[in-house]
Amino acid sequence: FIREAMVTGLDIGPNDEVRGVNTYFGMNFGAKAVVLTTGTFMNGRIWVGRASMAAGRAGEAPSTGLTETLTGLGFETDRLKTGTPARVDSRTVNFAGLEEQPGDEEVRWFSFDPSVHVPRPQMSCYLTHTTAATHSLIRDNLQETPVYGGWVDALGPRYCPSIEDKIVRFADKESHQIFLEPEGRNTPELYVQGFSTGLPERLQLALLR
Repeated sequence: FIREAMVTGLDIGPNDEVRGVNTYFGMNFGAKAVVLTTGTFMNGRIWVGRASMAAGRAGEAPSTGLTETLTGLGFETDRLKTGTPARVDSRTVNFAGLEEQPGDEEVRWFSFDPSVHVPRPQMSCYLTHTTAATHSLIRDNLQETPVYGGWVDALGPRYCPSIEDKIVRFADKESHQIFLEPEGRNTPELYVQGFSTGLPERLQLALLR
């Protein structure tokens, strides 16, 4: 069975064994073992320029309570800075100047059971690139980002740099690849891969254009 809930605590037995999880609305689930895949939601906080709020990602709420449970059990926690790009409406994108990136000709499946395979038309991504104007706008406004502005000191993942990190670290590069990826079959939202940023919204809009 799959149960969806916000886990806020762990049920610990008399011998310090984990017996299950406690959830926000009071439902408890017993288990022989508990695997925590923490992601970015635990006490999550987002920054858009100098504005900040408690959140997970893409308008979702943070997960609260579990971090405090873990620290109470003696675990140390720390903050890792991740970034996410703006989503754009595909109905507003001019695809004429973009390079289509079709799906794999050989379809691969998550399941090895062919009876559950559902063939569907592949959806394309689209490739574009940053420009000199993009880089200039970012360099001129680095002080508006949480990291370079100095009000967030957490480190980001090594292999997933923000667009401002790319401009700083790889200053010799004249352009960087940006992929427009559909978020689903029934939504117009596109994920702007390679364009995660902490810049204010007004600057993000200018950069996308």
